[in-house]
Amino acid sequence: MKYRPWGQLSWLVKRTALTWSLINSYSMEMRSIAAHNALCDIGDLVETFTLNIASPASRFSARHAALKEENRKLLNTGKHQTNIYDVELFSSDAVIVGLIQDIIARGTKNIILDISCMPKRFFFPFLKFLIKAASVENLIAAYAVPQGYHGGMLAEDHSPLQSLPLFGQTSFDDNIDLAVIGVGFVPLGIASLLDTYKNRAVPVELLFPFPPGPPFYQRNWRFIEEIRHTLANEGSDPRRIHAVDLSTAFEHIEALCADGAKRAAFAPYGPKPISLAMALYAIAHDCPVYYTQPRVYHPEYSQGINKINGQANINAYALRLNGHKFY
Repeated sequence: MKYRPWGQLSWLVKRTALTWSLINSYSMEMRSIAAHNALCDIGDLVETFTLNIASPASRFSARHAALKEENRKLLNTGKHQTNIYDVELFSSDAVIVGLIQDIIARGTKNIILDISCMPKRFFFPFLKFLIKAASVENLIAAYAVPQGYHGGMLAEDHSPLQSLPLFGQTSFDDNIDLAVIGVGFVPLGIASLLDTYKNRAVPVELLFPFPPGPPFYQRNWRFIEEIRHTLANEGSDPRRIHAVDLSTAFEHIEALCADGAKRAAFAPYGPKPISLAMALYAIAHDCPVYYTQPRVYHPEYSQGINKINGQANINAYALRLNGHKFY
């Protein structure tokens, strides 16, 4: 067991006695501004690098714009410098790489990456560059917990399953010993991955967020039931991991992969902290990561922000402090 500091954002940041640059993604979800406003209240925010990501036009576009405007009015402008990047959801790999390279070149040596509302096709490559950047001495990941999720379909019109930018080739990797899937709400397009590895007799391991509490528990089990028929090579019972416990999720992945002796392919469909654990392990061991990026998100994808003692519930994970890597 390794000591990896994590807890509420205000608790962790105050103990570093540092000032920070924030990388975040602005969206229709209220939690997209939670870490930003909390850091403004603490007074340790020097600058922000905010992605304004445009999804393809849909029947929800007008509602998305209205919700984003409501969030803009709730932003704490503070005294920090603000940098906004207008980008497309399906920007090319080259554009995504150019973005993070520019941010690293312009930012301070202390970075907080807010993954709360940042699409995986952005936060996975961003994290890879931040982890490998020698100029980044202190790196924290932040995740704001919503009050709840929309009860119906959260996303739709997904792209074909493919590797995330900088995390594998277009075709499925042949040199794989096991597949690790983060259990979420909807297994969009995952059948192609499972069918491929089923034919190759590759075992599949499931990371199950627990305890999620009703009604999320039922939705997670429905996810498993929808893919059960393709799990002829299912390795074991789902591993139950708290939805926000990054360190334990990472340790489960290490155990499944025998500390690197087995090469894994990842499919991050579950909660962002468990996806973050997959990203960190994949970066360290050069593993492929596959995902189906939705083109359309429901406007009420999530509602509000969960509270602890009246304060926004924003988890923060120390990935590097004073040059020391925890993962």
